[in-house]
Amino acid sequence: MPSKRFGAINRAMDEDRIETAIERIEAARLRLVAAAEKLASREADDGADSDLAERHAAMKRAVADNLTRLDDLIGRLEA
Repeated sequence: MPSKRFGAINRAMDEDRIETAIERIEAARLRLVAAAEKLASREADDGADSDLAERHAAMKRAVADNLTRLDDLIGRLEA
């Protein structure tokens, strides 16, 4: 049977990984916001901008999905 100390160390490692994941997701979100602001400030005068806007929207959806998954995972860990 694992000791209480091992369990505490394991929980601390899990918490560190969760915090690191949250920091990485927040950094990605900030990059997306910056890219969206840059895109919005430019004139959409050619097809490349349209493609970029579509890619940005897809990335934004993927980040939102991953945030939902992370929230669910954190909820399960807290239970």
